[in-house]
Amino acid sequence: MYRQYEDPRELEKELAELRGKYQELSYILDYHNTAELQEQLYYLHDKIAELEERVNFAWQDEEFG
Repeated sequence: MYRQYEDPRELEKELAELRGKYQELSYILDYHNTAELQEQLYYLHDKIAELEERVNFAWQDEEFG
């Protein structure tokens, strides 16, 4: 399967933003535990995991490209 080249630095910035949102939402969830907030937290967790994988591949592509 062909992967499009991605800039790892841009992906790192996006990852940092998502992690910040995740931490913020986790803090809010401590005080306002609702199903909607939990769902958003799970969604962000999945997006972070996916983005971490993309960052890893992007750095590999840059290193070996």
